[in-house]
Amino acid sequence: MPTAGGASSASPTTAAAPQLDVCAVLPQDLLSSMGLANPPQKLAGNNCEWSGPNADVVSTSIAQYALGKRPDPSGANPTSSPLTIGGHKALLLKSDAAATCDVDIALASDITFSVLVTAQDAKTYPAACDHAKALATAAEPKLPLVS
Repeated sequence: MPTAGGASSASPTTAAAPQLDVCAVLPQDLLSSMGLANPPQKLAGNNCEWSGPNADVVSTSIAQYALGKRPDPSGANPTSSPLTIGGHKALLLKSDAAATCDVDIALASDITFSVLVTAQDAKTYPAACDHAKALATAAEPKLPLVS
């Protein structure tokens, strides 16, 4: 908005993470089909995790990094493949070393929503990316379009 001096009080160039309950974006029926019937656990920051006996672990988060610029402190070096999930640009990140598959969805130029599936073992790992894509697709209509 312009001020009396004609200057603009525009917001900073870095977008703020949208207000979204990351524990409420995944459908319970899909989680249950993966053996995750327990309620989610809210973690530090804007992170949520579902786990259960003899099941893969699923987590969701919103973080401030651009699509394709995910930090990799563990050195998992995932391979990435571009996707489109609904109206959002996305990346599928697969790490054989970490037995994980993740779908990162761009919400803004520097904000990303993530659905991460960590395989319980080598038997469940082949389905991890299918699960991550299905969960991300189910969550996408609840995600804000932030530009």
